[in-house]
Amino acid sequence: QEPSRHPWLLESGYALDKLNELNPDEAVREKLQLLIMCNQFELAYFFNRWEMVKKNLPRDIIETMMYKLHFPLAGVYSYHNWMMLALCGLGCYERYGQRWYLRLAKRAKKSLENLHRRECPNAIGPLLIVRVEFARVIDLGLNTNDLEHMYAAAMKEARDTSWYVHWIALERLVAFHCERGDEVCARLFLLELSDVCKAWGAASLLKHLEHKYHGILSTASPVKPPFEVGMNKHTDILEDESA
Repeated sequence: QEPSRHPWLLESGYALDKLNELNPDEAVREKLQLLIMCNQFELAYFFNRWEMVKKNLPRDIIETMMYKLHFPLAGVYSYHNWMMLALCGLGCYERYGQRWYLRLAKRAKKSLENLHRRECPNAIGPLLIVRVEFARVIDLGLNTNDLEHMYAAAMKEARDTSWYVHWIALERLVAFHCERGDEVCARLFLLELSDVCKAWGAASLLKHLEHKYHGILSTASPVKPPFEVGMNKHTDILEDESA
């Protein structure tokens, strides 16, 4: 490994180039390409580098690999991968409007729903997060109060799923309340999100959050948001939706 270069320079394809020097078989190369695609999406999500996806993952690559997506190397954490692909697909669709990003998000959501139908206990939190984001981005006719209750239900499950899902749920809540102009609730969840980053040891993400939300963090501490009361309003949230 070259000391001046990071081993996961995904933007330049460095990891894939190094693997190709070993002349791997096609199955190994395809698995690595899938993992690199997923990691590029996640980097874009965490650090708002959406232009990286648009540049490095054109339509033909996404559509070719979309139906090959499976996570044999991810084991029990496949629900993390599907959640992130759904959120990233929605994020790209929201920014660029191309339908293939939406198809990717639907493909990932369907896989999460299949995990839930097979009674995977860890799929419920990611599935709730993905469904509320679909409701927000696609505009399913829900009002702000409906979305708040859906986010609250997702948060309730996320805290018991994993720190990763917890982080994603908090990040979505911060963005949701910032978009509404409710800095009080946004700040509350941002402070909890900062605590999760510190516990995880995610210094880069924490620095990114502090820079992105500097104005919110510099103001006074908030009170507990009222929408957590009655968060079980949407009892049918786990029913399958039409794609």
